[in-house]
Amino acid sequence: MAQYAIHGKVEDKISNIPLTGVTVNMLNTKDSILLSTSTNRLGIFSFKNVPNGIYSLHATNLGYQSFKLSLTLSDKDIQVNIPMESGEIALEEIEITGTPAISLRGDTTEFDAKRFSTREYADADELVAQIPGVELDEEGNVKAHGEEVTKIIVDGKEFFSTDPRIALKTLPAEIIDKIQLIDEKSEQARFSGFDDGERRKVINIVTKPDRKRGTFGKASSGYGDENKFALNTSINRFDGDEKIAVNLMANNVNETNFAEQGRGGSRRGNNNTDRGLSDTYAGAINYNNDFLNNAMDISGDYNFHSSKTNVISLSDIEYILGNRVNQSRAQEQSSLNRQTEHKANARVRWNINNRQRIDFAPNLSYRSIGRTGSDHFYTFLKEDDLLNTSARQTDSRNSNLNFGGRFTYMYRFKKPGRTISLNASGNKSTNEALGKNLALTEYYKDALLNRVDTNNNQSITNGYGSGFNNRLSLTENLSQRSRLQLSYNIRNTQNYSDRETFEWLAGNRPTG
Repeated sequence: MAQYAIHGKVEDKISNIPLTGVTVNMLNTKDSILLSTSTNRLGIFSFKNVPNGIYSLHATNLGYQSFKLSLTLSDKDIQVNIPMESGEIALEEIEITGTPAISLRGDTTEFDAKRFSTREYADADELVAQIPGVELDEEGNVKAHGEEVTKIIVDGKEFFSTDPRIALKTLPAEIIDKIQLIDEKSEQARFSGFDDGERRKVINIVTKPDRKRGTFGKASSGYGDENKFALNTSINRFDGDEKIAVNLMANNVNETNFAEQGRGGSRRGNNNTDRGLSDTYAGAINYNNDFLNNAMDISGDYNFHSSKTNVISLSDIEYILGNRVNQSRAQEQSSLNRQTEHKANARVRWNINNRQRIDFAPNLSYRSIGRTGSDHFYTFLKEDDLLNTSARQTDSRNSNLNFGGRFTYMYRFKKPGRTISLNASGNKSTNEALGKNLALTEYYKDALLNRVDTNNNQSITNGYGSGFNNRLSLTENLSQRSRLQLSYNIRNTQNYSDRETFEWLAGNRPTG
């Protein structure tokens, strides 16, 4: 069978510029044999040793309309010129959906929680700790961009306002949709529109839409050798604006606060030499709801904490240098620390109408601390030559009661920018303390008792304090670019403390 060649050149139809890299396919319509090649830098292509037959030639190039040609090869070579027209590339419509990992809106930086991974059943603190710029220390305290986070809110509402650590250990990470870091202005600045420069760091946790209603929580317990136990329970009930949360913990494995919940005291390395062995019982409850068609927001929380810590240390010291060379000292120290704490906070925010707002926030706290301790030591010269002994016992107790609150009334006039606000705050506290100390020191000479020193004293402290701070503020627009704020402030603080010290002198008497 005779074979011939097909030569061709591909050019731009308008400019006659040779086109490089054009794909040219040739299909035999009889037996479907496909031949393929591409143009060189001069736009030339060729098919050699092609048998006679009817062929379909197809040329394609990016940015040009495809070119089709039917030709018949019969006993001679064929020369083909292909003019290609430029054409637009039609693509199907592409819709890109998704949310950015970080978005900025005014004074709020928002993070998409789905971009961060946590363990199954993790608490909110594990997620928050991964947010860029956020730090959680060993005590569970939170900082954002170097500033202390003073409050955690959930869906814009108060949530355990007394302690952000409790909020982060009560909420599960799986319900979180967004984390917002807010440079929050003062309540008065947000109402009046006059920026007074006051800012505080707040974290707002936005829950997933399908988790704004329902009851959820978790519980864990453990029991081990030497009667070691741990019990942790957190329960949340969300029903739209109504939110109820409870967190309970009880253990004797050195989990001393909610930040250490479920960690066995390991956040600080469980260094029992310094920390001792602690029994801890704690509970916290939070309530929040809206009333009067969302015009009034009421929230409150209560936190209870009780702990008992035993510390016992034994030490043996041998001196090999200095003026105490060849001396040794054996010491035994023990202490029992008890602490009980109650905290209660509430807040009522009432938008009476679009011109008037009331904000009232009372608080109450009580703390009681008690410590008893004993210290015994013996000092020897060489191995068994007794030099001195000492025995000391201490007993201290302290209690503090504090209550107070703040009240703010704000009014917006019809004239834009004109507002008036009254802020009144006050507090009262009482403090009682008792300290006892008894020490007996014996000195020996030639292995015989030579002198006895005693120290027996007691101190009693009673005190109280009170204070109030009232401020009246007026804002006024002077022009489109200038505003005026006038403020009058009156403040008074009173403190009283009475301390009595008693010392019984038994004398520093020689015995020989």
